[in-house]
Amino acid sequence: MKKKNNTADHSFEANVTAVKVSSNETSNCTICDIAKAEDVPPLAYLSVSEIEGRPGIYTEGFEYTFTFFSDLHRATCRYGYSTMIFKDNYRKKENVIGYGNVIIFDIDDGYTIEEVKNLLSGVKHLIVTTSSHQKQKKEKSPCDRFRILLQSDKVINSKCDAETYREIMISTLDLLGIDINKVDTACLGADRFYKPSQIQQHWYGRGELIPMLQMTTIATDRIKVRRETKLKRREARKIRTPKHFTYEQIDIEKVISALNQISPDLDYENWIKIGMALKNEFGEEGFELWDRWSSQGEKYEPVSMQKKWNSFGGLGLSIATVFYIAKGGM
Repeated sequence: MKKKNNTADHSFEANVTAVKVSSNETSNCTICDIAKAEDVPPLAYLSVSEIEGRPGIYTEGFEYTFTFFSDLHRATCRYGYSTMIFKDNYRKKENVIGYGNVIIFDIDDGYTIEEVKNLLSGVKHLIVTTSSHQKQKKEKSPCDRFRILLQSDKVINSKCDAETYREIMISTLDLLGIDINKVDTACLGADRFYKPSQIQQHWYGRGELIPMLQMTTIATDRIKVRRETKLKRREARKIRTPKHFTYEQIDIEKVISALNQISPDLDYENWIKIGMALKNEFGEEGFELWDRWSSQGEKYEPVSMQKKWNSFGGLGLSIATVFYIAKGGM
């Protein structure tokens, strides 16, 4: 582990090449072949913005650039920085058109710097303290507050969406053995940027680069499994004819078909009307239909269903209400 060196014999600007990449060039950005040579320090790619003297303006002027990884601490003490490439150099989620090869995690509480140094043993990294390092932060006591900058062996695919990017970040944490609950999860967002700290301390560590292809594969596999699991759960919750139901099969099947065409997350008023219509048509046997259908939604609260059902009085709503709403009538 190389200790921090605060005596600079040359500036960050002297080692940075401003790329000013246009939006139609970014999809082909890759690490230069020269960076793979053992006698040449690998290059680090990220976007930086001169924000000094512009308090509160953290969206403009994010130019995609590169420098030696060993000079990154010069950027983090002066520039606002992000791992993303932004269309027209304007930072917002919709403008993300590519990624660099620097991965950043923000530690605001939970780990000490020494603990993270041990976790990152054998991994190439830079640790920089933030402006709130060892300071009182609102109700939080002074503690180590810092960022971890890692270098990957490839840039993230420019077609990577926000969900995949977040999963890549989580997969990287898992690889390093870092607890996600001790990381500022805002840094998992696809448009995150970081403020500079002119009073920062920094430490470099030598080691392997983050294997981006492996992280991407793990991330996409996790997303696929999660989506498949969600579909299976949704299918399992899909309402079917209760075995004990005493009404004519053809009637109940038509009602179920109509319910399956309606989102259970529709507005509250129509959700209540459907419940009332089912109760008026099927009596207490209709509760299971209403409950199973409601359970497919994000708003489902199982503990309040029976109480709400019991409150339904006779308002004259017939089963035709369900078919009306299913056809788009609201």
